[in-house]
Parts: sequence; C-alpha cells; structure tokens
Amino acid sequence: MKDGWRPSWSASSHRPDAQRAIVERLISALSSSFSDEHDRLINPSAVLTIDGGTHASVVPTPVRGRTEVIDGLRSLMVEETTAALAAINGTYGITLTRAGRVVGVITAEMASGALSTIWAVCNPEKLHHWNTEGSGAGTDDIERG
Repeated sequence: MKDGWRPSWSASSHRPDAQRAIVERLISALSSSFSDEHDRLINPSAVLTIDGGTHASVVPTPVRGRTEVIDGLRSLMVEETTAALAAINGTYGITLTRAGRVVGVITAEMASGALSTIWAVCNPEKLHHWNTEGSGAGTDDIERG
C-alpha cells in the first residue's frame, strides 16, 4: 500500500449506524466461523489485500472471490486473536489483537450491499502507533482513529 493512502470502511452512501452493524457482523464472523449468513457479507467478486510487510507471514494477495476472501480473512485469525470494533481513518473498522497487541487492522468498501474491497494491514511497521502506551489498543474505543 502506498504511504499516505488510507482506505476507509464503506461507501459514502452508507449511514454510520449501518456501517457499524456491518462491521459488527464481520467481527462476529471472524470470531466464530463464517456461516451462510456471514458469507453474504462478502460480495461474490470481492477482493482482499493484506499488507503484511516483510515481517509478517500472510496469504499472498490480492485474492478475488467470496471463498478466497473468506479463507484469507480466516488466515488472520490464528489462535488467541480477537477482533474488535475501532475507529480507523475516521470510520468503523476492526482491530485484530493478540496478547494485548494490535496485529492487524481491517477496513473495507461496499458495493451492492456487501463488502467488495477489503484491506487488512498486518505490517508491524505500520501498526506501531496502535501499540504505543496510551493508545487504547485492543479496546472498543471507536473514538480513537
């Protein structure tokens, strides 16, 4: 991802309460296993890009298609990873935490009522500010951005 390029959750036509509901449904899916209902959150032609930097072992991306995107998202949820609602770039997103440290942030855009483009940043160098003292990492503090 380019420096300074900041994807944000959703398309401009979605209300904040609707955005939050969609993010919470994705958190539910990540925290359990994707059901048929959760699968419909992902557009059939969705694209997932994971920025793992040089330090993280992640699925090579981008991947395309509902099944591939779900598999890619599942790959981020290794043992002891939790997903939580957070403010990312001024809108709702997801933090992934492990052992009290943020190991990933997820943002997305929607099309036709489903998530169409999803970005996951798991690059430790880009997550440094999420893990500094006083950052509130791993909380539901959606006011932090």
